[in-house]
Amino acid sequence: MRAENLIYFLCVVAVAAGGCASSPMRYTPEEIKDYSPETQESIIREEIVTGMTPHQVRYAWGGPKENKAVQSQDGKTSDDWIYSYLGGCRTKLSFSDGKLFGIALSDAGRAKSSDGSPSVRYTMEEIKDYPPEVQQNIVNGEVMSGMTPQQVRYAWGGPDSFIHAASKSGSGPVREEWVYSSGVLCRVNIIFSDGKMFGVARAAGPLAK
Repeated sequence: MRAENLIYFLCVVAVAAGGCASSPMRYTPEEIKDYSPETQESIIREEIVTGMTPHQVRYAWGGPKENKAVQSQDGKTSDDWIYSYLGGCRTKLSFSDGKLFGIALSDAGRAKSSDGSPSVRYTMEEIKDYPPEVQQNIVNGEVMSGMTPQQVRYAWGGPDSFIHAASKSGSGPVREEWVYSSGVLCRVNIIFSDGKMFGVARAAGPLAK
């Protein structure tokens, strides 16, 4: 088979499987050069962290699958951006006053025992002293920014692996990433700093599709 015919054949196969075009560029160095070094690094690593603006989130992850305005009981309005990939890896980002303040991810499907059956992630006695909204997140199998590692364990179970890294200066907060996966198409890293969840790294396919 001639080379050009082989390329054409491979492209036809790729289109049938989901496309032959490359992913669009999320940003250019010029667009993010005025951000802090930490924010630039997060964008490059495809990480979402609390405090980001909508533009910065778009540079890191692209546009959401859907978005909606939500009004709370105290009258404040927030914007919720929903990302998902093939119906899984559902992530909700909540913005208020132009800043990302909430990150919620649905159950990654990892809190199971060795035989594949659901495990008992928590008892009501263990979580009774948490605020009602944290208890509800745990019951729903959701992790949320601000959670402690123990609360994340109650919601999702233990991670598949973790990455521990001190700050570059040696005097800043210690960063830890917990890696969760649910098959080939869904893999996320939960980012902790100073004992609190504050971000998530996209470690799988394009969630914005």
